[in-house]
Amino acid sequence: IQNPQNHGWGGHEDYSFFYAAQACFFMKRRDYDYWTAGYGRIRDRLLARQDPASGAWRAPQGGREWYDDLFSTSCAALALAIPYRILPIFQD
Repeated sequence: IQNPQNHGWGGHEDYSFFYAAQACFFMKRRDYDYWTAGYGRIRDRLLARQDPASGAWRAPQGGREWYDDLFSTSCAALALAIPYRILPIFQD
């Protein structure tokens, strides 16, 4: 999470950010700065990639055929919802 733009995840960036955001959430009990700084970087990166016209997140170019805008938008929406603790797994 040091620099999420340079990890070279090969078209699976949204999927990776979704799981990295979860890791940041669960690490907050040990290191709160990991949550605030790590999740903040992920959030900022996701929001920067959102398509302003449609509100969707576009799938990376060269992704697999199942990896489309719906999948990218779903991963982004789930990652951005983590601080609101909507899903039971994130409720303390």
